[in-house]
Amino acid sequence: MNKKNSNLWRPTIIKQIERINIESSTNPVLVVTDEDEGYFKVLGNREGPHVLACEYVGTSLAKLIGLATFEYCIFHFSGQPEITFPNGSNAQIGNGFMTKKESGEIWDGSEKMLAKIINKDDITKLVCLDTWVRNKDRYYLQTNEYINCNLDNVFLSNESKNGLILKAFDFTHAFVHGRDITKNIIQDVKDNTIYGLFPEFNKFLKEDVARKTCEKLGKINKNCIEEIMTNIPREWEIESYVREVWIDFILQRAKYLSENFLLLIGLEKKTKQLKFDFNEE
Repeated sequence: MNKKNSNLWRPTIIKQIERINIESSTNPVLVVTDEDEGYFKVLGNREGPHVLACEYVGTSLAKLIGLATFEYCIFHFSGQPEITFPNGSNAQIGNGFMTKKESGEIWDGSEKMLAKIINKDDITKLVCLDTWVRNKDRYYLQTNEYINCNLDNVFLSNESKNGLILKAFDFTHAFVHGRDITKNIIQDVKDNTIYGLFPEFNKFLKEDVARKTCEKLGKINKNCIEEIMTNIPREWEIESYVREVWIDFILQRAKYLSENFLLLIGLEKKTKQLKFDFNEE
C-alpha cells in the first residue's frame, strides 16, 4: 500500500483494522496506519465509486477557498488486511479516500458551542462551500417540505488549546446528491438553494467574509480545477467527457455564486436581479 496523493499526511501502510461497523452509507473504516489512525472510505462501499470522487473534489475545494479540513490522502488498498463489511461483502482492491483521525466532538446543535469556535469565519465559508458544491448532507431545506439536518457532519476539533476548530468534511453527497455524476450536472449551475445553513449559523454569518469568499470564487481558473481532477483515480469511474463537464460546472457555478451568493443568503439587499454572465445556448 502506498500513498497516491496527499495533503501533508502520508501514510504508507494499514497496520490493522480498528473498527468497521460505522453507521454511514459509505462504509468508512477506522484503520491504524504507520502515520496515526484514519477513516478510510474504500471501493466497494454501498454507494459506489463516484462518491469517493465527490469526497476528494469537495475536500480539495474546501482547501482551495481557505477552510480548515482534516489531513487527507488518496490511499491505495492492496486487499490486506482484509476488510469485510457487516453485510458480508469485502472492500475492493484499489484507491480509496482517507482522512486522519482527530480528537474532537460533534456539534450539539447549540449556539453556545458555536461560540467556542476560534475559526468562526469558517462558518460563513462553509455555507458558501456547501452551496457551491450543492452538498445536501449537512443542512438542506427544500421548499419547506423536506429538511435534512445532520449534526454528525459538523465536526469541532479540540486539538487546539485556544478553542474548538470547525473542520470541513464529508462531501460524498455533494454535486449530485449521492447519484452518479453525468453530463447532466451542468443543468444545476444556477441552483439557488442555500446549502449548509443551519438556523443557528445565521448569528455567525459575516458579510465581509462572504464577500471575500465570493471574490475568491470569481478568481478561480480552469487550470486550478483541472489539477484537482487529474488526481482522480481511474477506478473511481469518472469518464473523461464527464470530467470535462464537471470542471465546467464547478467553474460556472463559482462564477454564478461569486455574483449572487450574498443576495441569495440575504446579506445583500434585493435591489438587483440575479446575474449570470456565461453564454447559454
